[in-house]
Amino acid sequence: KGIFISSGLLVLLPGLYLVFDRWGWTAWVIFGLILWFALAMFGNVIVGKKIMGIIKPLKETDGLLSAETQKKLRDPFVHKSLIVRMMLALGIVFTMVEKPGSAETIIALVSAAVIGLLIVVPSKSEELSSAAEG
Repeated sequence: KGIFISSGLLVLLPGLYLVFDRWGWTAWVIFGLILWFALAMFGNVIVGKKIMGIIKPLKETDGLLSAETQKKLRDPFVHKSLIVRMMLALGIVFTMVEKPGSAETIIALVSAAVIGLLIVVPSKSEELSSAAEG
């Protein structure tokens, strides 16, 4: 957990310095910070707690994972949320590089979110095959 806080500060502090020194509070800075905090909170509160709930009991095992633990580790929610968060992070990086105006920033970030969601939404053939398995 400490590594995430440290790395977050290593990204945030120089970024804030540059906001005050060079860029000012532009649309891409504001939206980038809002999403950065949202991604951090979502990752920590929802996904982090879910993963830690799986990992903590593993310390007490003899190295063999139960079928239930293996199922929890393969949770599609964790995997899908990671992909969506990665796409949003790429959207943030894109706006940091391009430094677009307000409308372009919103379009870029919404596009990143939509692409992430399209990646994780199962196709009809995937839904049919998983229904046949279950």
